[in-house]
Amino acid sequence: MDSWKAGAGPDSVELLRSLRRVAAIVNSDLKLDSVLQTVVDAVCDLTLWQICWIDVVDVAANQAEVVARRDKLEYSAAGRQVRWLLDGIPALDAVTSGEPVVIADAQHQQRYAAYATDARHRGYVCGVVLPLSAQDVDGRPMVLCVQSDHQLTDDPHQLPFLRTVAELASLAVRNARQAAAAQAAMTTMARGQAMQASVLDALIRGQSSALVYDLVQSMTSESMTILDGDERVVYGGSSPDPGRYDTAAWAAIAGDVARAAVKAVALDEYEQAVPQSPVRIDAFDDQDVRIRITRIVDGTQALGTAVFLRTLTGSAETNHPPLSQLRSAVAAVLMRDLIRHQTEQDLGVGIIDPLLSGKWTRREDLLVRASSLGLPLEQPMHLIAVRAQPAPTASEWESLVRSLRVIVGQWQGALMVRAGAGLAVLVPAESAPEGQRLTQGLHTLRARAQQILGRQVTIGRAGPCVELEQYPRAWRECELAVELAEKLQQFGVVRLDDFGAYRFLLAASAAEDVDDFINKVIGKLLAYDREHRTQLLDTAERFVSCGGKYQETSVKLHVHVSTLRYRLDRVTELLGRDLNDEETRFELILATRLHRLRSAALSTPATGTLPPDERPAS
Repeated sequence: MDSWKAGAGPDSVELLRSLRRVAAIVNSDLKLDSVLQTVVDAVCDLTLWQICWIDVVDVAANQAEVVARRDKLEYSAAGRQVRWLLDGIPALDAVTSGEPVVIADAQHQQRYAAYATDARHRGYVCGVVLPLSAQDVDGRPMVLCVQSDHQLTDDPHQLPFLRTVAELASLAVRNARQAAAAQAAMTTMARGQAMQASVLDALIRGQSSALVYDLVQSMTSESMTILDGDERVVYGGSSPDPGRYDTAAWAAIAGDVARAAVKAVALDEYEQAVPQSPVRIDAFDDQDVRIRITRIVDGTQALGTAVFLRTLTGSAETNHPPLSQLRSAVAAVLMRDLIRHQTEQDLGVGIIDPLLSGKWTRREDLLVRASSLGLPLEQPMHLIAVRAQPAPTASEWESLVRSLRVIVGQWQGALMVRAGAGLAVLVPAESAPEGQRLTQGLHTLRARAQQILGRQVTIGRAGPCVELEQYPRAWRECELAVELAEKLQQFGVVRLDDFGAYRFLLAASAAEDVDDFINKVIGKLLAYDREHRTQLLDTAERFVSCGGKYQETSVKLHVHVSTLRYRLDRVTELLGRDLNDEETRFELILATRLHRLRSAALSTPATGTLPPDERPAS
């Protein structure tokens, strides 16, 4: 080393010893930050190069960022500059050419202005910038930079030495990245295993599918959407871009986005897709998204599809659970639901049919069989009937039951099976107390059913039933409420009490002599309205309903009082009876109500189209 200080060329043996020290350091430390710092320290401590640093070159940002530095010439703030514009330093040329840039006269060269200014400020006379053969974790190139106040560029040993140091630094970067990747893989695998264990525990404890999916969603920053075998959404997950779609907005489009994602990528032989590049989805028209998809298949039956996506501006987290582990977790939930569905349908019919009809023999047997399905018949239960108009096919009902399971699952211990002309749902009163929560849940159930079937759906409710003997009567109330709602075109969530006297008129409308009664009382009005396209029956009905008050009736009919009087005179003439007579008014109202019930029964809609003027009952 004395010969170096005397101005003579360095001993090549000393350089080899320095390389051996650097190599030992590189192989002893796998932490990237510390190993790079140790490399630059070794260069400055073991050679005449007094400044050594390693930069990351960010071409897109037009800057080089110092990630490791040793400076023996100056320790001022100026000497601690972290970022340099690429226009004024040789780093970009080194990266572009792939070769070292040697600067013999650092203070007077004109190509790199910022470099020359820094050289004059700190007093170094030469420098070398070498590209590394490794990139940082974000894929950006890196360079090794050295400077000295000794003129070392004429020494033939220096460039080979620095090339070797650059290669050793590159090796350190690669080793550190491999070690970090291995550690991340272990962390990710452990995280995935913890997720699977949590999912298994939740399934064993009988948690609802929605809660189990919430658990899986919490394990990844990706947005998770689960489609069933019919490609309907059973879980919408969190929004991948809350700034664009809040929770409600995302819930409305999650299914469309998931289905578009499935179509946008090709699944491999393992029924999954992990694209290496972003995919364009219409819902995110000004940005791409990264998508991971896995389809769960049981033999030839598709159980569902899980879609995981994030926008490029979303979370940059890289240690998402492996798709294989996510697949296992989702498959466990879907398989549990399938088994539960098949069991409930097979055993449930054997329980629900005798329960609703009252044709059961031993109370204990019925309670034990219900308990095997988790149905607590010893507790008060709400009874719910679901019917659609026109009636769906058997396969449509089957698909509907699967799709509604997520909604029914919000009520712990609830059971849904085919019964009568539709579905029967039993909901423990404890899990859905009477009031707003139950009402909202039933309206949500109805809305989802209408969306799936594309036709009018009516829900009748009764109960809660406390004793087994109460179920047959409650079920008849449910069905009668639905029948009245359908005939009166008052679709919604209904109770029998909502229809008042209509419940009795419905039974009366089936009597053989009811047509004779209708014809005798209002037959002439009906014939006149048909022939002249008038509304005398409506006028008479409204007048009687308003207690014979002319002014109130004219307001509700939106006609002048004189016009009303003219119409009522015509009604009196056709009926041959005085509308002020109480018996006449009673018979008129009764005949009109019976006529409307009979007409509704004969004019059931033949299509599944939902009318725009729907008036759901409360």
